[in-house]
Amino acid sequence: MKVIVYAVKIINNMGMFDSITCELPLPLNKKEQKTFSNVDWKDKVFQTKDTDCTLSTYVIRKNGKLYGLFVEGKHVRVIPEKEEKKIKKQGKFCWPFEFKEKSRKYKFEKFTGDLYFYDSIADSEGNEWWVEFVGKFVDGVLQGKLKKVEVRFSESAEDIKKNNQEWQDRIEADKKKFHNRFRAFMNKITFNNWRYTWFNIGKVIRKIHKGIGNLDIWINRYVA
Repeated sequence: MKVIVYAVKIINNMGMFDSITCELPLPLNKKEQKTFSNVDWKDKVFQTKDTDCTLSTYVIRKNGKLYGLFVEGKHVRVIPEKEEKKIKKQGKFCWPFEFKEKSRKYKFEKFTGDLYFYDSIADSEGNEWWVEFVGKFVDGVLQGKLKKVEVRFSESAEDIKKNNQEWQDRIEADKKKFHNRFRAFMNKITFNNWRYTWFNIGKVIRKIHKGIGNLDIWINRYVA
């Protein structure tokens, strides 16, 4: 199998955004800097939809240039074909390959346009904020300075805790329902094959249904 650029620069269109970090100081005022005293902005991973949206990773360097992360390597089979077929017959998902990384490095990206990047940030008190910044790039080089688009309060720490507790209570209540308890019990005694058992029963029912259909055709053609 050939060596490919797979990477954190993934070559497909299934992603919805890219990740980006910024080594440049972000345009925050003194009050905002105090609010986010717990945040190391250089390590903070933001999202952006202005690049390729392939779940790739980018970085804005201190010199204002944009770089994309590429990982070179190849896919190697880690599950034998026989074992792969056995797993798939059970109706389970199986990806028999593993990506073996050979090297990774950042490459200069000649991006032109407005690059917006954003994320939800927790402040030192656990409150959640929405922060968004933008930089204008020409051929991969930042023009002027980064600009602040928005720093907006989203949810208090108290509300976050309350919502999380309500969600946990809902999950626990759902687990206590009879059909879920029964399914968990049957899955345990069948060694996690309860779903697979019904998958096979479904296959038998479909075969019976098909056989009855064929019998009906035969009766109407040769008997009736």
